[in-house]
Formats: sequence, structure tokens, C-alpha cells
Amino acid sequence: MRAMKLLPGLALLGLLTGGCAAQLERLFPDSADEDTPPPGMMLYLQTLDELAGLPPDEQTLMVERLTLGQARAPTTTNTLRLALVKASPTHENADLALGTQMLERLLETDDTLLTAERLIARVQLAHAYAWLAERAASEAASLAASEASRAAGALDAREAAQAAVNSEQAALRRRIQAQAQENEDLQQALREAEEKLEALMSIERTIRERE
Repeated sequence: MRAMKLLPGLALLGLLTGGCAAQLERLFPDSADEDTPPPGMMLYLQTLDELAGLPPDEQTLMVERLTLGQARAPTTTNTLRLALVKASPTHENADLALGTQMLERLLETDDTLLTAERLIARVQLAHAYAWLAERAASEAASLAASEASRAAGALDAREAAQAAVNSEQAALRRRIQAQAQENEDLQQALREAEEKLEALMSIERTIRERE
């Protein structure tokens, strides 16, 4: 299965570190200070970019450090950093079940998350959901093919075997269609989030050009 790419850290970095206070206040109304970018965003983006560039053994060490740091100090920042890394399906230490659970819990219960932090959490969550949907579809196809093979081998009559295969194939098509629809919905949510990021970056570029 192809690897899903990590969240592109620099996509948000340009806006969040720029001098567009009025635009930032309008686009991120939950920010506490319109003259200051939401704190800690560079840390999240650098964490993802750093993880993407490390070899597997160093990725393991990095995840261990983040896990230990979150266990010692379970702050919102430490928890979100660890959740983003765990929900990144591109490294051996990924734990999508835990990562998506952590992101969902933060989005549902942590009122201290800034709007920009919620956005990056939702985008990473959409990436993880899309990857899980693709993996589920692949596993369903493999399981259905295996079940069809066993059923065909157990049947004495060719007609009965063909009927079983047809039934398995029909069930497979239904499962794949259901998975495909779920994946399409998740991809649409991801595209909308990325379009929002692109719109924010366009605003930032326009402001910088005017300056």
C-alpha cells in the first residue's frame, strides 16, 4: 500500500509566522493576541518535518523521547505533538489507533486548543482515516478472496463452488464500494482542509507583496 505523506509543515508556517495580524484575527478568531501567531505552531510543524527526514532508528528514538516527555508532562502541547506523530502512517513506530484516539480526544475535550492547532489536528486525522480506509479495503479484499478459495475447495460440485465464489465476489464488491465511499468522504474533507491552507497562504503572499 502506498504511504500517505506527512502533513507539509511549511504550509502553515508562512501564515502563522507572518505579520498579518488583522487577517490572522479574522481567520483564527480564537487566537488570544492578534499581534502574535498562535504559540507553539512552529514546534508541531518542525516535529513532523523532522520525523519525515530521519532514518528508521532515529525515528524510533524520537518517538520514544516524545512518549516519555508526554508521560512526564501531559500538557496540551506535548500531547498534540505525540498524537500527530503517532497518527502519521509513514514510519515504523506509528500507532494509528492510538494517534487518532488522542487527536479525537483533544478535539472533543481540550478547550485550550487554538484554532490553528485544531486545523492541523483535523488535517492529520483526515490523513490517518484515509490510510486506514485504504488498508481496510485491501484487507477485506484479501479476506474475501481467501474465503472464496476455501469455500470453492470444500465444495464437491462445480455449480455449488461457483455459486459460493459469486456470493463472495458480490459481498466483496459491496464492502469495497462501502470502503471507497468512506475513503472518498475522508479525502474530500482533507481536500477542503488543504484548500483552506492554500487560501490562507494566498492571503499571506498578497499581504507580503503589498508590503
